[in-house]
Formats: sequence, structure tokens, C-alpha cells
Amino acid sequence: MSILILLNTQAGFRHISRLSVTVLLLVAFVVIAQPAAAGGNTIPVQGTVHEVVYGGRNCPSPIQTCGKGPISGSKLNGLLTGILNAEQAIYQNGQLVEFKFTGTATIDTFCGTLSGSFDGDQQVANSSITAVLTITGGTLDCANIRGVLNLSTVANPHNEKLQEGTYTGYLTTN
Repeated sequence: MSILILLNTQAGFRHISRLSVTVLLLVAFVVIAQPAAAGGNTIPVQGTVHEVVYGGRNCPSPIQTCGKGPISGSKLNGLLTGILNAEQAIYQNGQLVEFKFTGTATIDTFCGTLSGSFDGDQQVANSSITAVLTITGGTLDCANIRGVLNLSTVANPHNEKLQEGTYTGYLTTN
């Protein structure tokens, strides 16, 4: 994907933001896939995430932007699904400089399904994407896991539907 293509159109805006959000969601849930130690301990996590961006009938996003793919790392292995809920283009002096986005994500892991929300942005000048995923709960053995994941990546200039990123963060138990 070329950032220069369609930047000033609604389609271009969604195209760039989708990538950012999808990468963010996938990376964010990599952090939460494995339960933290018992007794309220905090453990650091890090790893990578790969995702495919999609829309259409199988994407419940109000702006038709979703992402799905595997995550792996120091404490997490599973399948992440992210849904972009909102995006906003930011202009300075008439120039598009940034996209801000929010969404929700789930990740299916060996211990159950984790869930959370994220906020992020993509800088148009260098295609850098940063986001914070807040893990707010889970099911089954993951029910007491909470955490924060910090994502950093660059949009893929060759294929807008495939993204890869890295993350660092922590997980805790209640």
C-alpha cells in the first residue's frame, strides 16, 4: 500500500486507518494470551503479531474495518480479532498529518478469550503506527487477567491487507 494513494479521500482515510487499527488489535492481544502468575503478580510480555485486514459482511465494524491473525511472543499464542469502531483524520495547515482510531479486540488463547479496547494513531509522514491496548477481562481461566500493551509498527507499503508489528507490555491477575 502506498500512503500517497487516496490520502485526501474517504476511501484512502479508511484504508490507512484500517491497517493501523488491525495491527494494533493483533499486537495488543498477543500480550494477553497467557495468564499471569497467581496472586496479583505482574509479568512483562513482548512479541509479534501478523494480521489480515478485511471488511464486508463478516466484519461487524461500523466503518467496515476488521483484522484477524496469529499472535505469538514471550507469554502469548493465539488468534486475535480486532474491530475498528471509529477513525478521525487530523489536518494541520490543510495537510493530512495523522489518523486517530479506536476499537475493540478479542483473542482466543489456550486459557480462554481475552477482551479489551484500544486507542492509537498513524503518522502519515512516515506511516508509523502506535497504539495502546487495555485488556479489561477474559473468560474461563483468563477471567482475571488485565494488562496493557504498547504497539509499534510501520504500515506495509507493499500490501495494505497484511500487517506485522511488535509489542511490549504487561499482564496482571486480580
